[in-house]
Amino acid sequence: MDKSHAMGLGSSLVLACIVSILACRATPSGTERQTPPAQPAELDHINASVTGTPGQYHVLPVFERLTQVYVVQRESPSSGARKVLTAPGDYTFDAQSGALALASRIDDQKELIVVEGVRHLPLSWQVGEAIEADSVRILLGEREAQRGRDFEVNSASGRIWLLKLDALAAGEKHYVTYRFPTDPANPRLTRSGSVGNADAVAIRKFLGLPDQSQGVARSGHSVGTNACATRDPRRWTIVQPMDPAGFRVAVATEGRPADPKWLEASKDYTYDASRAEILFLRDIPVDPQTQFVYVSGVPLDRGVFFAHQPLSRGKVTVTVNGKALSEGKGFTVDYDKGRIDVPGAAIRAPESKFKISAGSWTYSN
Repeated sequence: MDKSHAMGLGSSLVLACIVSILACRATPSGTERQTPPAQPAELDHINASVTGTPGQYHVLPVFERLTQVYVVQRESPSSGARKVLTAPGDYTFDAQSGALALASRIDDQKELIVVEGVRHLPLSWQVGEAIEADSVRILLGEREAQRGRDFEVNSASGRIWLLKLDALAAGEKHYVTYRFPTDPANPRLTRSGSVGNADAVAIRKFLGLPDQSQGVARSGHSVGTNACATRDPRRWTIVQPMDPAGFRVAVATEGRPADPKWLEASKDYTYDASRAEILFLRDIPVDPQTQFVYVSGVPLDRGVFFAHQPLSRGKVTVTVNGKALSEGKGFTVDYDKGRIDVPGAAIRAPESKFKISAGSWTYSN
């Protein structure tokens, strides 16, 4: 696998729901506002995360109890074909730790474990470290929640919680985004995170990402690309924002690209689609001489690119299917943020070929 920023089309990944941080029952502490006792809600579902150990998975503690566990194909999770597992013959589950153990192994590259259960209400999210209270934004269904009316934040502990049992109706989708305080030692570096199960269209609209051009459908094809290292060994970036549903991260070794070590979302890393950033939650060694961080997922928009650095005016060039585009008409650039937007149907077609260059920085497929 080439360590340059090249990417190739892979299999379609359309997953229903990804959660990136711990969610738990609201338990007031200190000066936090008292919330009503948690009551069980209707059924909800999430994907179990791989742990790196065959047959062992992790389920985030958002359920009062599990009601069903089943296996679906990663390429067509919504096709209706599923293998239902029964306890204790097919699996065992520890509700306190979230450990899910299968009696028989499955192919984690091709199959996915989905769990259904009765969810705790009201929802809360525990980040595990301090966050900036004013940075928290929450999408509840189709509306943006208001702090003080719909939710509150304890910035010191990193806890976010809904104030009412009915703030999120059963079956409604949600999305939470937040930012960590700036590190004085690295003031230019920013860290942020997100959690939720809203679909890609709702997330893009909420975050202000551009809609698909009218008449142009998402390809639905997964792509693989290498993440870029930063001065912070725990922070990695990608050039194209990807759909949180189905997004995967691995540490791969040169010479053995077919045998990557897949990491577990919420346990090993969080992913912020609005910034196209990955944050390792623990020290994960990556030898720059022999290893690299590999990601797989479906781009939210094939015409949006983040260089993650300020760009020089007049130095950006864009070529799509061998045709050079002109700035202003063929593409636009936010030089301070390092963002390049290429409108039109051509670049969004699954078979399109492109090359984006800005000085020594280049990204292509």
